[in-house]
Amino acid sequence: MNSHLNANASSLNPPIWQFLEQRKTMEWKNVTYKARFEYEISPDNILYALTATGFQPGDIRIANNVNLATMITTLIPLEYDEEKLTSYEVGSKNRFLDNTLQVNVSAFYYDYSGYRHTVNTALVGPPAFTVIATPLRMIGAELETQWLVTYLDKISFNAAILDGKITDRPDVEGLPFPTRNYIAETDLSGIPPFTATLSYEHVFRFGDGSTVT
Repeated sequence: MNSHLNANASSLNPPIWQFLEQRKTMEWKNVTYKARFEYEISPDNILYALTATGFQPGDIRIANNVNLATMITTLIPLEYDEEKLTSYEVGSKNRFLDNTLQVNVSAFYYDYSGYRHTVNTALVGPPAFTVIATPLRMIGAELETQWLVTYLDKISFNAAILDGKITDRPDVEGLPFPTRNYIAETDLSGIPPFTATLSYEHVFRFGDGSTVT
């Protein structure tokens, strides 16, 4: 790693030039799987359970590091590990009323290893965003319904609940403070705990055969 800073550089007077050279090969090996089981109660009603795994490779993110004694900002490479997910889901898919009403319900549990958060790690001066990977679990349920009232009218209603919580805050090597100082919340931000949508569709037919929904 090579760097060049002007003599009066600080967090409020950032350096004119900084050079950071990082050469490294990062490698991950994973075996993923997916298993699904179904039980047909009737031709129109199915129960199912599934589990699956997935992953995203890690990477290196360049972050700012402020020396509080000299107030000089330097660039540092921060590695973050791969993100792994194991998911579990159970549910039911159903059709009623001569296949005019569809009702699907499901519940799921997601277990993340290294879920990625983008946080501001700058102690002073301009913000410096970097990636921090933490364990996370999500629990949720979904309801999906569609009712074909007539061959021209359809009503849809979807609802979902979701609870995401950070289960640990492992420290990231290279940051001036522990990871818990940058991620203070327990609940995962940016995810609404409840969502619902209701829609109505009507198809207008015209004499020339065209339609508008």
